[in-house]
Amino acid sequence: MSVGNNRDNLRAVAEQLKQLADDIQEQYESFVDATDLYKKGKVNQQDFIPKLADYLVRSTSLSTGAIEVLFELKLAIEKNLSNAPARADKPMDVISSPSLSTAVTDSAKSGSVRICKSCGSTIPLRAKFCNKCGKSQ
Repeated sequence: MSVGNNRDNLRAVAEQLKQLADDIQEQYESFVDATDLYKKGKVNQQDFIPKLADYLVRSTSLSTGAIEVLFELKLAIEKNLSNAPARADKPMDVISSPSLSTAVTDSAKSGSVRICKSCGSTIPLRAKFCNKCGKSQ
């Protein structure tokens, strides 16, 4: 997948997230109104519970959309970094961006992550396989 495709995917997912956020705003306002009425005793439980359920469903879809955007962003960043030239003063398994390189090597030194032997991605310390390339560690 090319970097252009990653950007297009990220844009599409971000647009879906924006639409979900806009949709949930109306649902949230309706839910807040229903909550106020319920607290005042003007709405019974049978009318309130469906509003609560609708809001929770929308809220969950927004959270799922946000997670999808984060994964697409991560993929785009990884793809961009994997296309960057390696620096001669750094080991081959360290990414080339100075600030990210420091963060990755610091994380690896702290023992929370390590570098994939095959593709150079950061992986959890106890991972038996790389999340990106699938190679055994």
